[in-house]
Amino acid sequence: MTTKMATEYRFTAPIIGQGQTEKGTDYITLGWKLPGSQYNFQVYGKAIESLADFKMHDTVTTVITQGRLKEGKDGSYSTHYYWDITSVEAASDAPQDDEEVGPEEFSKVALQTPEPEAPVRKQPQREEPPPLPQALGACQNHAMAFIESGIIPIPEGRDPINFLWELRDRVYRNVNQKPYQPEGFCYQHQALFDHTEKGKRGAKYHAVENGYCVQGFGFVAKKETP
Repeated sequence: MTTKMATEYRFTAPIIGQGQTEKGTDYITLGWKLPGSQYNFQVYGKAIESLADFKMHDTVTTVITQGRLKEGKDGSYSTHYYWDITSVEAASDAPQDDEEVGPEEFSKVALQTPEPEAPVRKQPQREEPPPLPQALGACQNHAMAFIESGIIPIPEGRDPINFLWELRDRVYRNVNQKPYQPEGFCYQHQALFDHTEKGKRGAKYHAVENGYCVQGFGFVAKKETP
């Protein structure tokens, strides 16, 4: 809310910008305009020190008084004068939610209150179908076999039963539930052998980094013939 006096204004506004003029003069911009001005009020030079305790987007209550007349102006408008900062303090007089708020007060509150962030929409998690008891039991037997044979040993510090459950579920998800693949599928690279070469090996292959994976043979460098 702005109170107009003969040579003084008191207003509440947020700090909305800062920068330098072309001549290298620092300035801070407040979200308020002098009557008749098209531009937000800017604070220059030493007057910036009065805002040193505040940061960007803080809302402050500022009192400014009329200074000297600008060169070439006749004083017909408030923008014809330089304005000196008399005081700056943190805004604390915003109306409470249960008070009646008029149009001017509503504008001030709108400046001080940031818009609520849009809620983040989370993608619903796909629920897995319940495991088949027989398949889960078989996977537990396989998991126990992996542990006992040392193929997948129990990590140091892990509870054996706890790890058995984990390994059982890994076997169920990553082995039992894997879809059946057709003949000519490369399980190592999870890709089809989709090319046939009538060269020296005459086997199917698929491309990999820096070469080819040849069915029944393995990696072949790119410079060689598959």
